Amino acid sequence: MALKMSPISKREAAMEYVSAACLANVPSWTLLLILTFINIRDPFLSTLGFLTIFGGAMLGGFFVTKNRTQDIIKTGASIGLLSYIIHVFSIMLLFGNSSPLLTGDGGDILLMVDFAFGGIFGGMINKRRFSKKTVAPI
Repeated sequence: MALKMSPISKREAAMEYVSAACLANVPSWTLLLILTFINIRDPFLSTLGFLTIFGGAMLGGFFVTKNRTQDIIKTGASIGLLSYIIHVFSIMLLFGNSSPLLTGDGGDILLMVDFAFGGIFGGMINKRRFSKKTVAPI
């Protein structure tokens, strides 16, 4: 007898998306916390920030798409964009300034793309990892 997974409700799916989006922000929040105590001005830090955001979004996309069998790209992009929204509101709450995207400057478009592509890439890695058939060694 095959074990069937019960479908999740819309509320459970929404909570899964929000928790993955918060998980996607944890690495960038951690980097931001560390950088508040270190007074270093280096161009490498912006690259490190983008890589941290991309990696966090990959984690969020990876964990949510584990239970999905279709629309992996859409799910990953949704996680990435929700992660970006949470990131913007957390920066606004912590520092009291608004996002450049909200003020019309347009500087946050790279962050939005970084979050979205990270979520998509994490979902694609998960799909590729679990779609391969594993063969036990003889």
